[in-house]
Amino acid sequence: MHKAALFSAVLERNALRRAALLPPLDVGQEFRRAIAEAGWREYQRRCSAEADALARCREEAVAECRKRFGPAFDPRNLGSRILVARETERRFCEHVRAVLGADPPSYPAQDPIVYGGARSRGERPR
Repeated sequence: MHKAALFSAVLERNALRRAALLPPLDVGQEFRRAIAEAGWREYQRRCSAEADALARCREEAVAECRKRFGPAFDPRNLGSRILVARETERRFCEHVRAVLGADPPSYPAQDPIVYGGARSRGERPR
């Protein structure tokens, strides 16, 4: 993640918007968002290398749920999928924290650009 490259990409987007007669971007906000996205992509890249550990965490979560709710527990039901997914994520985050020494970064917020002339999400364009 090269911050200089991210910053120049934000400036380039701002120049393109200026050429298209669009309102300028908040460069600081866009730069922070670009850094957060790059951090998230890096974390996902590192986690994708741990696919076998993710599968193991899921198997352990299903086994624990079967022990807790009985052998009739079906991990394909909607509620069961949610339960297994949450437990799998908890276990996998613990694994990543132990092996890679990394916590998941905060996910970048929704794109802050508001189209149509409105200043906030609740305000109607004029």
